[in-house]
Amino acid sequence: MLGAGAVTVLGIALCSILRFTVKNKEGARNNLDGNILGTVPFEKKHLTWKERWYRKNRSLLLTSSRVGIRFAESYRKIATRLNHHMRKRNQKVLLVVSVAENEGKSSVAANLALALSEKGKRVALIDLDLKKPAQYKIFDSPAEQSTWLVDYLTGKAEAENLLYYGKETGLFHIFQNSGVRNSGGLLESPAMRYILSASRDSMDYVILDTAPMALSSDAELLMKQADLAVLVVREDWTDIRAINDAADLIRQSGADFAGFILNAFHKEGISIGSHEKNAYRNYGRNQTVEGS
Repeated sequence: MLGAGAVTVLGIALCSILRFTVKNKEGARNNLDGNILGTVPFEKKHLTWKERWYRKNRSLLLTSSRVGIRFAESYRKIATRLNHHMRKRNQKVLLVVSVAENEGKSSVAANLALALSEKGKRVALIDLDLKKPAQYKIFDSPAEQSTWLVDYLTGKAEAENLLYYGKETGLFHIFQNSGVRNSGGLLESPAMRYILSASRDSMDYVILDTAPMALSSDAELLMKQADLAVLVVREDWTDIRAINDAADLIRQSGADFAGFILNAFHKEGISIGSHEKNAYRNYGRNQTVEGS
């Protein structure tokens, strides 16, 4: 039994090693066909056993005091690069997409929106993953949020009741709380085009969270209305050939492919040793003393 167990474990380990996926930043540079915008380090969704037992996932937002410094700063660096890229090309509408499910593209979209908002920009975050919307969970949609995107797209609500401003986040949100079948038809509707046009006119940046490309053609439909797109790639998750095919599809759509965001990487990101940790810990204290 012990021998059989050892063989099974060895077999699983070999399968993981031999899978043609992105396992580290060097592998991404060598195998991905495009620019690497940055790497987001892995961050636990459960901090305590109680949270794990009740399956209570915390939102991984850079504004939370419960996330690590490396996690928050990685998003700020990526947002700085995107801000420069978009300003140079006079772009506003950014599509955030992944190839497969569970690569973290909704969290990436949320944190990029927050990081751009920190720069003093008016940012709208629109959840267009009409198959499996997640932004209303990430931001814990408030009780007064009663108008959902599909309510408007199906003629059940007015456009002026759709946009929600979060005082704590500094973001403008358009949420959706459930999946729908005819997502493609809704995304191509005049009502959807109006929302994107109005957002483009009134905002500095518009961030679109959409369904994974392997599961739906929704992202392809939205590429026609976006200025640029980024692909979220989770560590050791999706076949590299599928990722590069998705990047080629974005380029062929006419949208500007800005590059890849490597997400949930365990050994990547900003390296912070004990000296740097102490510097971060004492930074606020030192500023207070000098300014007093």
